[in-house]
Amino acid sequence: MGAGKTVQACAALEHMGAKSVLIVCPISVIGSWQDHIAEWTSLTSAVVGKDEIPEANVWIVNWESLKSYSRVSGYGSMKLTWEERQNKMFNLIKWDVVIADEAHRAKNHRAKRTRALWSLDTKHRWAMTGTPIANNPGDLWSLLRWVSPADWRSRNAFITRYCDTSYNPFTEGWDIAGFNELRWEE
Repeated sequence: MGAGKTVQACAALEHMGAKSVLIVCPISVIGSWQDHIAEWTSLTSAVVGKDEIPEANVWIVNWESLKSYSRVSGYGSMKLTWEERQNKMFNLIKWDVVIADEAHRAKNHRAKRTRALWSLDTKHRWAMTGTPIANNPGDLWSLLRWVSPADWRSRNAFITRYCDTSYNPFTEGWDIAGFNELRWEE
């Protein structure tokens, strides 16, 4: 917190000449994003849900509303309704950049907001967070899958390779205890 991630992201957007940007962030920082975009870029911004149809280069949406504007990607045996599987407004846009601010909010691969983030079509994916792992290394997989879906297809493969697991007789399942020390250098 306070390291200047938002300002750095704005400078990078300006430098690369991005024209269509989606920022997914907590409600509490929407105003900060708008101020920084105005100060550090030549782009215009609008808040999705507040403005009817945004007339801007940068659209800002809060994490809680994301699934209202983006379809939910299927994963595993999760059942989706017909409506959740349909493309929505954000899926019809080829974004130059999608920024997930406080990206750790997408740590749960079962959460609809995580899978709504996964379904966005973009050239560049930027995950911004000071806490990529909240509970255990398994939290990291959902973010890696979003940033580079081709490289991180399987959660089970990630956990098997990079996590230290132990059997929990109370839940009759496997718990992640930490990182697999044999893979530390990777």
